[in-house]
Amino acid sequence: MAYPCGKGDFWPDVLKRLVKLPNVMGMKDSSGDVKFSQALGSLVGEEFLWVAGGEGHAQKTLPAGGRAYTSTVATFVPTACHESWQHGVASDSKRMQAVYNMRIAPIVKLREVKPGYGISGIKVALEALGRAGGPVRPPYTQVQKEDRETIAAIARKHAEKLP
Repeated sequence: MAYPCGKGDFWPDVLKRLVKLPNVMGMKDSSGDVKFSQALGSLVGEEFLWVAGGEGHAQKTLPAGGRAYTSTVATFVPTACHESWQHGVASDSKRMQAVYNMRIAPIVKLREVKPGYGISGIKVALEALGRAGGPVRPPYTQVQKEDRETIAAIARKHAEKLP
């Protein structure tokens, strides 16, 4: 069977081997391709968790039968991410999108201040909130000094308050 997106035919063999390992419970898929995810997901049983990587992939995958997703912005808006997940697994794309637009998208903007700030932007935002962040490892881009306050302001304005 050929898999979409030119991902290669090696995935079925990899998955068949992974599901047999007692300490492997799933895998993260950041392909962004729901057809690819569904094709590979159909090869494994319900005990193997298919995790969508990122908000965009989750918005497509969860309503289509996905069961989990991961996102760095959950560090800042955990309740919103949980609500988004609940709507997604209930196949309520409209409410999932509403939660994303109102509560998740504003914090995602900290990763978009400049190209390459995905991980480093998250780390700077964590530091701005008094949490552990630290520098990113190469080859990732460090946030420039002049952009730190912009990222910090986004984090302070849109992060959920901790108890």
